[in-house]
Amino acid sequence: MVSISSLPVRLRIVLLAVVPVVGLIATGGAAYIGQRSMAEAFQDYETNDQFSGLAAIVRVRVQEMRAASLDFTARRMPSGASDFDKARVDAVLKMSALRDLSERTGTGALVNEVQRGLASASQSFGLVRSTIETIGMTPAEGLNARLENSVRDMETLSRRVAQNFDDGAGILEQVLQLRRHEKDYMMRADEEFLTKFREARTKFINETSRSVIAPNMKADLLKAGELYWPAFDAWVTGSQSVATTVQALDTLLRSLDQTSEKLNEAASKGKEAAGAARAAAEERTTWILLALVGMLVTVCALFSLLIGRSITGQIGAITGSMRVLAGGDTSVEIPVVTTTDELGEMAHAVSVFRDNAIAREQLEADSRKEAS
Repeated sequence: MVSISSLPVRLRIVLLAVVPVVGLIATGGAAYIGQRSMAEAFQDYETNDQFSGLAAIVRVRVQEMRAASLDFTARRMPSGASDFDKARVDAVLKMSALRDLSERTGTGALVNEVQRGLASASQSFGLVRSTIETIGMTPAEGLNARLENSVRDMETLSRRVAQNFDDGAGILEQVLQLRRHEKDYMMRADEEFLTKFREARTKFINETSRSVIAPNMKADLLKAGELYWPAFDAWVTGSQSVATTVQALDTLLRSLDQTSEKLNEAASKGKEAAGAARAAAEERTTWILLALVGMLVTVCALFSLLIGRSITGQIGAITGSMRVLAGGDTSVEIPVVTTTDELGEMAHAVSVFRDNAIAREQLEADSRKEAS
């Protein structure tokens, strides 16, 4: 195994410089990885924050759609339809943006559910809208106007008959009963009043058919009825369809509101998780950097000590040998330096000095022996 003392001085100095550089590179790498982790966590946080903002808008738009549908269906406010469409279009646009973010937030299933709900709500509201417009937004429109005109004609005819014929009173009574049950049903949507209306219709037809009135007036009354019954039946069918569809629409919008709230909750949880991940990454990076710096300082200190001692130890040994040799002791042991660097050359030079001194002493000794 190669020891530090066997390495050239230059190499030892290079190693002394390389070790901190390697440590700094490792520290920089750890810092870079930590920064990337924190940046990714921050990006996740920003994505979830953006997602949360969009989801909140979608929920508000869903609530606006529900309020607009009530304005249109219950209060017959024409502005409700445009308000509904406006809120729906904005919700759809925001959902398109949410779709782009759903992969990173893991909310694809919820986004799909909300999008399907918006599509279903649009379809249901369109059906309600067309039905209500067919019935009539006001009493002067659609089936409302048709119904009112037909029953007004019938009532006018029955009052004329009642004034001119003894049998007319019974006919007028049934017409008034029809109007009463019609209004009761319109206000309460109770099947009881619908049944009473049909009973009064049968009585009206019977009263008119067996009455002794002018044939032309009888024909006009029955003809007016033939216009009135289908108008009212169509109105009933339409109102029942509206009631059923409105109830389904309101249920759908309430469910859509809850689903959009789940989007908000998922985004909030994503923000919390991303914030926690960022804090954890920051703390982890800090500890790793502190550990690396501590290790770097320790390794550099130990390495510097080892290399310093290896160099000063060899220099000290050579210097000691030179001092002994300068004192005339040629028996001194010269430190063995296996390297060919400056220290090796110094040890070799001291060895040469010693060998020369020994040779000189030997020559002097030989000279003295010959002289004697």
